[in-house]
Amino acid sequence: MEEPQVADGSNPEPKGKRRHFQILWECISSKFLDRLLRAQLSGKVDKGQARDMVDLAVAVLHTFSILLPEDIRREPKLTGRAGSMVKALVQSFIPKLTSEALPRSPKWLRSTIILLRALVNRRPTLAGRVAYTQAAAALLQAYPATCPSLLFNDESLNTSDKSERNSKPFSYLFVNLLLIDLRSSFPSLLAKLNSSDYSNISQRLAAAFDVISSFIGHLVRSLDDEDFNAFTISPDLMLKLRKDIAETMSLSIEYLRDRWDASIAGASGLHPSARAGTTATSEGTRLTLTWDSMKDSVTADLLVLASIRALAIWIREDENENLRKETAGMMDMFIELYKISLKEDPDFRYPILLALEVS
Repeated sequence: MEEPQVADGSNPEPKGKRRHFQILWECISSKFLDRLLRAQLSGKVDKGQARDMVDLAVAVLHTFSILLPEDIRREPKLTGRAGSMVKALVQSFIPKLTSEALPRSPKWLRSTIILLRALVNRRPTLAGRVAYTQAAAALLQAYPATCPSLLFNDESLNTSDKSERNSKPFSYLFVNLLLIDLRSSFPSLLAKLNSSDYSNISQRLAAAFDVISSFIGHLVRSLDDEDFNAFTISPDLMLKLRKDIAETMSLSIEYLRDRWDASIAGASGLHPSARAGTTATSEGTRLTLTWDSMKDSVTADLLVLASIRALAIWIREDENENLRKETAGMMDMFIELYKISLKEDPDFRYPILLALEVS
């Protein structure tokens, strides 16, 4: 009896079936495979589903890379997926690496910071702003000991960019651009909760808050170090930056208040049609607003955690009584988030305790 053939890659040369496999391969959309491979990067599905989607795409590509004839395997439809597969691989194992596995001061970090600073000074498009914001946040998170001084210190870094040498300090310009982006985004953010763009916007703004948090920490350490001379923001620029940061934090408090009320607490005095859905909290079931996110929980929003963390760090260092009173007005939100953090991620406890310490 003829041995049965299976299309799982276990038999590299199935007789009489190469044409059938080629037809099947031609029926598979390249865009569909790319969407599966980008599932972890898009952030539009939960981590479990994204991992399954990537595994499915890799399994399909692996099987057909074995079964297809050599000339078909060399075509861009298969080889062109290599870049997406590498990105998916990096995305899957990087979060699992411990901090000890990463070099503390890699040789490429300095040149990368030079490129990033040059990009900021060239006033890029929206795509460029997204790139330098998220790149800066990722570098600061991966190399907290060495990256802040390279990014925020006002030294030349051997760069040939004249605009950087002749203008205001880079650290001021960079942080000011991030603050402008945040302040201009908050007014229309709630209306975009259910749009396909919200996930990308939230990631960009969360990265901006992470950079600002790192800047505040670096600023405090620099002011405490009497021998530190590389941080040269003038007093008038520092006062302006303080005012802009306080205004941004106040707008973030307004957004957090509205976002929380919509998703958890509900709101009184509205027509019943505006509060059609319900959500369960530790204090019972509450009505929700129709302009709350239909699929994303407020606790899973990266922007919420990043903004609370930046707010907690800022009000601890800046003696702004009005801002501290505004922060105290979110006590119910902090308590609820603290309770939720005891059971599930992300963990809000440390930034909340830091905020409550001074508010």
